[in-house]
Amino acid sequence: MARFWEDHETLALKMTFEERDMRIEVMPDLFFLTPHYQDYEMVLLHAEKAAAPLLEEVLETAWRMAATKKMAKAREVLSAEWDLRTSDR
Repeated sequence: MARFWEDHETLALKMTFEERDMRIEVMPDLFFLTPHYQDYEMVLLHAEKAAAPLLEEVLETAWRMAATKKMAKAREVLSAEWDLRTSDR
């Protein structure tokens, strides 16, 4: 799914090769690779430089890649319930 490197600033995230390559091309100041991650569906992110909405998006993507179908469905149900509760506010 995702984990911080020992520097506590770099986040390693699951991501498809296609999305990874696109993000590295479009945002090279944020997304990058080391030789270790080249053959894995992973990308590295300078987390301290990323805006909160981007962090939320890539963490959601990484979670969905790692989650089982049952976990993903449960999250959808809980999110829908949360949206209903908070829309009344």
